[in-house]
Amino acid sequence: MPKKDIHTVASFTKQRAENLTDGIFATVMTILVLSLVVPVITTGNIGQALSSDLQNTLPDILVYVMSFLVLGTLWIGHNNIFRYLERAERNVQWINLIFLLSVGFIPFTTALLGKYPLQHIAVMVYGINLLAVGVIYSIFYMYALREKLVHRDIDRDFVRGAFRRSSVGVFIYFFGIVFSFINPWISIALYVFMPIYYLAIGILSSRL
Repeated sequence: MPKKDIHTVASFTKQRAENLTDGIFATVMTILVLSLVVPVITTGNIGQALSSDLQNTLPDILVYVMSFLVLGTLWIGHNNIFRYLERAERNVQWINLIFLLSVGFIPFTTALLGKYPLQHIAVMVYGINLLAVGVIYSIFYMYALREKLVHRDIDRDFVRGAFRRSSVGVFIYFFGIVFSFINPWISIALYVFMPIYYLAIGILSSRL
């Protein structure tokens, strides 16, 4: 029986990790929208009550949009990381699993923040979740660069630049947690800033 080429095995492992990631992100994004509950009104002035209930639901909708954009930028960034990798060894698989574990908490922390948008604990927990995601995301880059897993056809300086841009989120989310003790509005503004920042970076990069 002929032996399999090691590069073929590595590519298959890498592909399976990407498939798992895509499935998790699709599931998390679906669960995220399920946290939005349609108001049920059976008595009284339905139009007036519906308008009031929709206003009360507005924080949930805004947090949903923010978290969806965060997940979208994370998914695109994860795709870029695996595109840079020449192979996905065992340690990369474990880092990826821990990354997905932290991503899986986003629907819960999103629902918590939507329900209690200006409560210190809710704002802090949401920030801790995103900080954990950002730290593990940065570990991807650090490990790939240190272990020389970057594909030989890709400029390592380019990957280092991507790593520096991804590290911005770690500092922003850290300060978001700190400001949750002082003024939750500042924390929320910082959380909103991050997906906008990454979207702008993505648009500018595509034009270069």
